[in-house]
Amino acid sequence: MIRTRLCAILPRSAAERTGHAPGHPDLPPVESLDRARAFWRETLAVAELYAFPGLAFLDLGGTRLMLQETGMRDAADILYLASADIAADHQRLKERGAVLTGAPQMIHRHPDGSEEWMAFFEDDEGRPLALHAVTASP
Repeated sequence: MIRTRLCAILPRSAAERTGHAPGHPDLPPVESLDRARAFWRETLAVAELYAFPGLAFLDLGGTRLMLQETGMRDAADILYLASADIAADHQRLKERGAVLTGAPQMIHRHPDGSEEWMAFFEDDEGRPLALHAVTASP
């Protein structure tokens, strides 16, 4: 299961645009709440806290993600989901039918030798999401 600690929340401009405080990010409105809920619960194995008509809240490791249905698609800021084993989580996403847009790749090596890895994929509406992992130095 993918660890669902949120590594990066919406940048300040997005928080101002949506009117939500940091620590309670939301994606732009979703076209189909049923489809979005299924993607987050089944493909990403993220726990849903509760849902109301047109609105759902999910638990990203203590940070709540709000999905709101409007019947329209919109662009989104990228959420980086922490992964303890990016290769295994990438494979699980593939097995669950996620649209993968690239294999895991190292994007940065820190002076202490630890490495940052990312793998990008799409949500149910074609917006980018990413797995993020930091490996310990050898």
